[in-house]
Amino acid sequence: MSLINIKKEKNKKDVNWLISYTKINIDNVSVVTNENEKNDLIISENRLIINEEKVNRYLRGRNRAIKNYIKKRLKLLLDTCSKDVRKGKVVLETVNRLAAFCIETIPLIENNSIVMPIPDEFVSLIKWYIDKTNHSHKEPGNILTTVCPDYPYKYFEGRAVYKEGELGEDIGLVGESILKTGAEMVSILRRTLRIPFNWIIGYAGFEGKKENLKNMNINYEIFCRKLKGSALKLQKRLGVSVGIMPDIVGISNEEFWEMRGTFFKEQFSFKRKGMDALAHATDMRDWGCIYSIANKLNAIILDGASVYVGRRAYKNAEMILNSEKQTPRFYCITNYVGYLE
Repeated sequence: MSLINIKKEKNKKDVNWLISYTKINIDNVSVVTNENEKNDLIISENRLIINEEKVNRYLRGRNRAIKNYIKKRLKLLLDTCSKDVRKGKVVLETVNRLAAFCIETIPLIENNSIVMPIPDEFVSLIKWYIDKTNHSHKEPGNILTTVCPDYPYKYFEGRAVYKEGELGEDIGLVGESILKTGAEMVSILRRTLRIPFNWIIGYAGFEGKKENLKNMNINYEIFCRKLKGSALKLQKRLGVSVGIMPDIVGISNEEFWEMRGTFFKEQFSFKRKGMDALAHATDMRDWGCIYSIANKLNAIILDGASVYVGRRAYKNAEMILNSEKQTPRFYCITNYVGYLE
């Protein structure tokens, strides 16, 4: 596990960063990735710069894609924050905690446990965190996770894919991903950003639609009972309260359906087939509702599956809601692409 240590001047209380001042009045900030290696961010009067030599030393032995990805994300971080740092709107500590987040996620990316956040997803985290530290840093942040029911699946060409069949009552394919990688991502967020988080997890009760129930040959009562069984099992294994979405956020099914009316069907419908499709097809407006809920809760979305479909749906929801707040999104599973046989 990485060590992220930051210290202020001798007479000040230690915090999370190692901050020292050079003779030319440049703040030298080190993100310690282990006991022997450091990545230094140096802030001058005019701009933030990265110590390329130490970053390269840390990335030695990693594949080219990882190297390029981390360097691009660090540059994006500096480009996003430099102006506000100069104006005193963002403190150096905030920048370094976000840099630490980049570094800490490398093992998850290398192990194919998480899909690499694209630029706008990382920028949304930067802006979310800056707003959080500037205005409501004492209040816990929220992480919103919706878990697919325990649909049957099989492996096809090395990937787990959903298929028609009986609904299970275990934690499910996505639940397994949330249990492993989701929990680690939440730990990284807490460890690097140094703010408390409420992790709100709920199984997708809104997927109990007529067409879906018909495919599984069950009624709504059985569907709900099995979802509750899955939620209890995941809760026991994860050690975090798990409920049913949207009930867990205090929204009734009736309110959820009214919320769906906000999103125009034509803006959420696109042809899905083969490996790009979802089994037990989830209406794209449901994704819009989840984004809307996360936006109202000022929450980070931590998804367990359907990365590319989710990205498109959330982007559409963002445009329709026309919100000033950008909702950060992360995806923690890469071995799942579902389709309906």
